[in-house]
Amino acid sequence: MKEKGFWEGAHAAMPTALGYVSIGLACGIIGAPYVTPVEMGLMSLFVYAGSAQFAMLALIAVQAPVA
Repeated sequence: MKEKGFWEGAHAAMPTALGYVSIGLACGIIGAPYVTPVEMGLMSLFVYAGSAQFAMLALIAVQAPVA
């Protein structure tokens, strides 16, 4: 009974998950010249808002001071 509920939920969440994957790929492509794959992975793990990741990459690209 529980497995059926899980798969129904996974199926319902698929469109949203595909949207996250596409935005994640775009962020990775934009960030490739500026950060290593490990740094990008850590940023994806610790920074919840996707827009903040794009803003952080823009700041890294122009070499803005951390402070």
